[in-house]
Amino acid sequence: MIKTAIILAAGRGTRLRPHLDPELPKGALPLNKISKDKIHTNNAESVIEFSIIQLLQQGIEHIFIGTGHGHEWYENLAKKYPQITCIYNPIFQDSGSMHTLSLIIPHISEDSLLLESDLIYEKRTLRYLLESPTQNGLLSTPYYSFGDEVFIENTEDQLKSMSKTAPDSLEKAQVLAGITKCSLPLLQAMNTFYSSQDSHNIDYEDALVQSSIPVTLLHNSAISIMEIDDAIHLKKAEKTWTTLCLHNATEHHERKYLLNPGPATTSSTVKKAQIIPDICPREEEFNAVMTEICDQINYMSSISPLSLATTLFSGSGTAAVESMISSCISSTEKCLIIDQGAYGKRMQKIAEIHGIPHEIYTPNPLKELPLNTLETLLKSDSFTHLAIVHHETSTGLLNNIHDIGKLSKKYNILLCVDAMSSFGATPIDLIQDNIAFCAASSNKNIQGMAGISFVIAQKEELEALKNKPKKTLYLDLYDQYQYAITQHQCRFTPPVQCMYALREALRELKQEGLKNRYARYQAMWALITNCLVNHGFDYIIDDKVHGKLITSFIIPENSSFSFDDFHSFLYRHHITIYPGKIAEHNTFRIATIGDLNTEDIDHICKIIDNYFSKK
Repeated sequence: MIKTAIILAAGRGTRLRPHLDPELPKGALPLNKISKDKIHTNNAESVIEFSIIQLLQQGIEHIFIGTGHGHEWYENLAKKYPQITCIYNPIFQDSGSMHTLSLIIPHISEDSLLLESDLIYEKRTLRYLLESPTQNGLLSTPYYSFGDEVFIENTEDQLKSMSKTAPDSLEKAQVLAGITKCSLPLLQAMNTFYSSQDSHNIDYEDALVQSSIPVTLLHNSAISIMEIDDAIHLKKAEKTWTTLCLHNATEHHERKYLLNPGPATTSSTVKKAQIIPDICPREEEFNAVMTEICDQINYMSSISPLSLATTLFSGSGTAAVESMISSCISSTEKCLIIDQGAYGKRMQKIAEIHGIPHEIYTPNPLKELPLNTLETLLKSDSFTHLAIVHHETSTGLLNNIHDIGKLSKKYNILLCVDAMSSFGATPIDLIQDNIAFCAASSNKNIQGMAGISFVIAQKEELEALKNKPKKTLYLDLYDQYQYAITQHQCRFTPPVQCMYALREALRELKQEGLKNRYARYQAMWALITNCLVNHGFDYIIDDKVHGKLITSFIIPENSSFSFDDFHSFLYRHHITIYPGKIAEHNTFRIATIGDLNTEDIDHICKIIDNYFSKK
């Protein structure tokens, strides 16, 4: 974790006069020149103090300020903030910013943030740099026509050069923001370059370019940041200040694109639903939240919702699956588990741990389930239960649960379904599809927060569990259900805030409609699949049995493609993808679920196109 920051502040700020006292340095520009509103200044008086306070809030413990003109002002500021050490550049009038930095570097013993003194920026700016996986990162912004920009040329997101000469096309131009994440070796390499030069008039940007260490471009178009160099900047800063204050005051505003199989991207209203006054989960007010959640899920699950009961658990989806398998099948019964991938294998593992008699049927995991073979198995043995994953998350294969339910009913077998990555998108009706028990969770197609899972059951089958031997305390399905309907509470402390988020997510799903949500997901799938197919990737499941929710893409043999490099590139652009989970094939997965739309996918496809255009 970076604990040190360097601020280059030796400049005179002559272009800011008469807005700045000629005796004062540029960083001393009063914030009231930008805004009369003192609410969002953190009690800072000046531009640089605003920056210092944000650095301290992000855990920075030592701030070196390279001073020159008006250095006495900074020394007085250091009396207010003991974390500040001032390093004076006596030849500031005849030297560039790199000379100031060269005086500071001998005092540095660890990785640091390097900042200019005349910046205003929102608080997540520093967090973005500090959390970036790259050791050396140069923050850039789009071209905003502020004036006096430093344009960045890069190759595959690696710094190549910087210049004040604008490129031919400004649409994709990258502009220096004024904050850099520097490893200690990078700072030393910059100093080595500077020491080899005959002139003191060299800026730190020149040394960054000429250092022998690669520097990654960190581009975030959503962040509000600008440099205030002159009176024109000062005027434009009023608008930027308004935007950054709005961002600082608004929770969860940064757009992230989760293309992993869950948790999915959530709406701002779902996130904000968690911000509630503290409440004990034993109160009636909270019980009403859980009741609404269960009712909504029941109504989603059948045209006969009063025949169903939803039981909530604190835990991931696997908690609900383990509750379903361990509670529903006794040691005198027998389950046929269909293994079509990682999540079928997980049910097998659960059965083994709980000593449940079972057999495994392993069809081709990439092909449609042969129902005739399944029927032969069901009538050849005394199975009491059938367990299957509706939508195999590791591949994207979607089983015909309606026809499987018919077979289960024909042979008087109870059907247990893991619908983790299908529920909330694909149509399902527990009564019509003859599903006795169905496990799902809050954080995939429902678009809630992770932390809650549930089992939906036909009430008749749920009540039949009453006298079955208990295999677990926390995950016993019948006891959890009974406690909820008699006490109107969870047996154990639930994740309170996640419950409020789940309620909001279910309300949003009801408003959108299940059919419309699935159509949106499929439209997103078509866009990104076409993009990746155009770049040489094929997907592993045939369209006929593809859920079009989660897709495994095959990495071609003898390909130079690196998933890790692709993942890192996309992650720097706030896009998350997922590695594959098929042992026989080299794949990666992309999910088209969550609070995203086709415009988001178009944006993502352009970034993917950009990645492959540089290969």
